[in-house]
Amino acid sequence: MPPKQPLKKECFRLFVGVLKPLLLKYQVRDCHLVTRDSSQELVLKFYKKLLLKVHPDKGGEEADFKRLQAAKESFEKAGDARGSGAGRRPTANPTRAAGPGGSGRPGSAHPVPEGGLIEAQNLCHFCDEDSGSFRVQARAVLLTYNGVGDLGVWESFKTIVGASLKQWCVKYYGATLEQCRNGRHHIHLMLQFHSPIDQPRATFEVLGLKPNVRPGGGDYLDEKWTGQNAQTHINRGFFYTYANKKGTVLDEDGKPIYWGNYGPDWCDSTKYKFQVNARWPENLWKRHKLEHEQWEEYLELCRDGVQARQNNLRRVREAEEKRENAAEREEVVKRFRADPAMVRPFKTFPVIETWRTLMLDERMRYPILVIIAETTKGKSQLAKSIFPMPLTLDIGDLTFFPDLMRTFRRKKHGAIVLDDVRNLKFLTDHQHILQSKYDDDEIPFASTQGGTCEYTKYLYRVPFIVTANPSTENLDYLHSHPWLGKPENRHVLELTEDAFEALPTSALA
Repeated sequence: MPPKQPLKKECFRLFVGVLKPLLLKYQVRDCHLVTRDSSQELVLKFYKKLLLKVHPDKGGEEADFKRLQAAKESFEKAGDARGSGAGRRPTANPTRAAGPGGSGRPGSAHPVPEGGLIEAQNLCHFCDEDSGSFRVQARAVLLTYNGVGDLGVWESFKTIVGASLKQWCVKYYGATLEQCRNGRHHIHLMLQFHSPIDQPRATFEVLGLKPNVRPGGGDYLDEKWTGQNAQTHINRGFFYTYANKKGTVLDEDGKPIYWGNYGPDWCDSTKYKFQVNARWPENLWKRHKLEHEQWEEYLELCRDGVQARQNNLRRVREAEEKRENAAEREEVVKRFRADPAMVRPFKTFPVIETWRTLMLDERMRYPILVIIAETTKGKSQLAKSIFPMPLTLDIGDLTFFPDLMRTFRRKKHGAIVLDDVRNLKFLTDHQHILQSKYDDDEIPFASTQGGTCEYTKYLYRVPFIVTANPSTENLDYLHSHPWLGKPENRHVLELTEDAFEALPTSALA
């Protein structure tokens, strides 16, 4: 005899009740589409997706896999799993779904197991208009109220929520006001209840604002909900609400707005405290949601791995400063070069044009360009203008390549300028670098006995431009040295005049 339809529906709901938390735990994409009102086809589709993650051979937990399979088998025994779809959920009993306008302790239309978050719908807040069809089944929940147009709503919001806390059976609460990038405001409200609840989402509607619901221990701080150490996971949600993120609204004293009875152990304004794991603010910072100064403050307050994390922060600051300086330098250079009164164009030199043409041909190896001139002739600026984005290395009296050579990137730098070489022996000592052959391997630099500082570069077809003064030692190498003295290995430009064009008459005026 076929099973009765009510039994089939009930087993389907129990199956979804097991499936949904596991979809959240194993981060199956679009899992918010699965509800107890979903069709069996959709539920079975996500069941198959989950199997690819929850199976022990795929890295899942064996207990999760067994629980899922047991629920699936019970559903299959109750009826044909390929049916057309499960029935709609019956309307919640208003006497068991107490809200701001109801009475009594929040009830549960379905059994809610202990141990943490069970289920929470997370719909898009732009298209979510049905507050009665979805339920919050959780021990803790993070509610987001979008569309806060007037900052005065914040005070009214606190008054209404404060009056509802007892009716909602709230144990801990915390709320903050934030501003989005588009200038709109929203409120985060984190709630932990005395026991797990099963309530319509409309229960938590405040001032006509329908909340977007997320699990209170979700993965928004880059840590998965595991079902173990439930309170620690819930505390993550409270810290996410408490944290002074980019966009958090400040009060008149310049402090971030936070209202609640539960906060970090360094917070003097809350009655109850929780310990903050240093990973939580660090993950916010990694997601660019915290300013450097705020992350540094939290790091000291957490007192966990301070030195290592400070070193990481220092490196990031240094890298950002380099990028900012490079961008500013590029902007200044563009501005100067666009003004003929500031930077005059260079003259055309046949030696440079001939050498640049050779660099475009396919050859086994390429000559270098040597520019010799007095300091005031503009040879360094001329050398940097031949190819875009050159890497300039100040050589001077060095006998080795400076450490800045580590930063050379073939796809970024158009050439390498060896500026102010004061002894041409530097060129002959590094012939294998300046004139790398097509079949050469990457060339090692900074070689030491231990080899800890060594790095390598592939330099075939990289243009090398050298600048030198008439007083540079061993200039005669350009004519007498077996390698540097041959025209096919170097092109020489001796500047006896200014490298720049004459200033236009209009600029002089």
